[in-house]
Amino acid sequence: MELVNIIGDGTTAHMLALLTGLFETELPESRRFPDNRFRPVEEASQGVLKGEIANETTVDTFPWVWDRYSRLAGYATHYIEDEPHWGSFQYRLRGFGAAREPVTSYGRPCLVQAISDVKKYPRTLGCIYSRCFYFHLYLVRLFALFRGLLLLFFSYLFPFTHP
Repeated sequence: MELVNIIGDGTTAHMLALLTGLFETELPESRRFPDNRFRPVEEASQGVLKGEIANETTVDTFPWVWDRYSRLAGYATHYIEDEPHWGSFQYRLRGFGAAREPVTSYGRPCLVQAISDVKKYPRTLGCIYSRCFYFHLYLVRLFALFRGLLLLFFSYLFPFTHP
């Protein structure tokens, strides 16, 4: 079993392969600070500085699995990660653009606001359970909200994979 589970370097590469079916090198350039790693030798040797690649894009154009489920089969889709500042597609990549929500229910804007509120009001009143507990409760409520619909939900909890 040589290199059976290694798709790329880190969470982003693995999540991209899982959710698009493609390797990061097969997708449009979307890194915040690209280097010459994935570029043809002749292009890399032209002296283009990091971050100055003309075809940089947000990840909206990627062939996400939830787009296919939604468009072809009418699924309600959901995507959320519990750490918006370390998001798999926001930290190293340019993230989703503002043109449209990537899924039917996208949890990141709510979490970004919640973190902003915690900075503004340092006390988290009433939070006696773990963040994972509230995350689970949120998902249970979403399942109730979308009851009767076909669902494709993808939730990612960083504490389970990045201790």
